[in-house]
Amino acid sequence: MRVFVIGFTKKQPNQIKRTAYAQTAQVRKIRQTMVDVLTKEVSKGDMKELFEKLVAGSIAEEITKSVESTFPMQNVFLRKVKIVKAPKFDLPRLMDVHGDGAADSGKAIAKVDEGTVENIGTAGGRL
Repeated sequence: MRVFVIGFTKKQPNQIKRTAYAQTAQVRKIRQTMVDVLTKEVSKGDMKELFEKLVAGSIAEEITKSVESTFPMQNVFLRKVKIVKAPKFDLPRLMDVHGDGAADSGKAIAKVDEGTVENIGTAGGRL
């Protein structure tokens, strides 16, 4: 699995400048911390737990907290997740994750006939 993360630096509370750039050593340390947090979170559980964390955004919050000591960050997001190698197909596990499909079957609705649309004489689409 390949995960792409994006994050932006945040201004200090007493900062006057409009921009807040991190130095190169800080950028390298931030990236290393992001990689460490991602590998820890991804290897911790199975795919179902991982996707729940991805949807909830808890991994991005964890990255923001762990990077805070190096440089304050804001708007840290998991931008993209690519599955490099498809997992093995396991039917019982798939049914365990999604259920048998009978719980959310819905019900049929009646089709309503609202008649035909009449041609309205206009200026050929011009107003």
